[in-house]
Amino acid sequence: MSNLYAFAYECLSDVDCSECGQTPERGRPKLSFSDKNGVDLESNYTCSGCSTQYQIEAVDKEESVEITIIRADTGNERKIHSSKVGLQVDTHTAREPLDDLAHLRSALGMLEFNKESFIHLTEHTPEYAKDDDFPGGTLQHPVLRHHMLSAIHNYLTAAYTFEQVFRTLRGRLPTGESVESQFQEYHQNSRVIIGLRTYIQHEQIIPYSITPDLDADGYKIHFQVDLDDVWTLDSQMSPDNPHGYDTPPEELYQDVDGDNIDLEQHIKQHFRQALRLVEVTESYVHDTLEEEIEDFYDVAEPLMLSDMEAATPEE
Repeated sequence: MSNLYAFAYECLSDVDCSECGQTPERGRPKLSFSDKNGVDLESNYTCSGCSTQYQIEAVDKEESVEITIIRADTGNERKIHSSKVGLQVDTHTAREPLDDLAHLRSALGMLEFNKESFIHLTEHTPEYAKDDDFPGGTLQHPVLRHHMLSAIHNYLTAAYTFEQVFRTLRGRLPTGESVESQFQEYHQNSRVIIGLRTYIQHEQIIPYSITPDLDADGYKIHFQVDLDDVWTLDSQMSPDNPHGYDTPPEELYQDVDGDNIDLEQHIKQHFRQALRLVEVTESYVHDTLEEEIEDFYDVAEPLMLSDMEAATPEE
């Protein structure tokens, strides 16, 4: 019966009010044993959004759970039939941490996509920019510069999203010394990217220069940002904070060699650290929850096989 409670609440988590569309909070309505013939659990429920009243009934069947939702004022019924195998997968203790790891991998994937997009622009001249007659030459072509600026902004935005995702999941996933140590290393090696992200967040456009790499065998260009140009957030500066950053620029940009920030160098460094952080986190979670994860895949295997069979076209 304890499984039926969990299964019934899982079914109800996707149900919304037919009047206002609001979904019940987790654990509501409060189900209790029923003395009705053929009904295992029941509850009276009043929608907190519009006060519409419902009668909820749950029946434990051999291979599924049946939920009946009866609207009190009209008598209209809705029935939900959910497979117990699917419900076992959805309510398994390993489901949430595995979903969280998948979310973290997705954020890393977006980071990698934007890294590769940026690097591609440094190594391949787009056809539209191959115009020797354009004033200032290829590197001054406005469309090329627009695409380059977009690539920089996209990576910095993805870097911010990745860190926000990790910080959120860090509070839910099991983490230990190895993960925390790797996160500190990641953060320490991300300061330049954090600084530049903060700059574009407040100043909208990041100043940069493009120069050809004369030592490269083929076409290759460098993106650089003059440190003086991003040392101060003009829109945020005040008498108490002359540079405008929450973290002093001396700390954010201490890893910069010389007077210019090599964007490709720091983007590659940041991504390597993000990748390592994800790998260490995944390893720690799998080691810590090894038995739960193995059991999860044992439970999920029949469902996955069934889905594969359903997706296979008939000959």
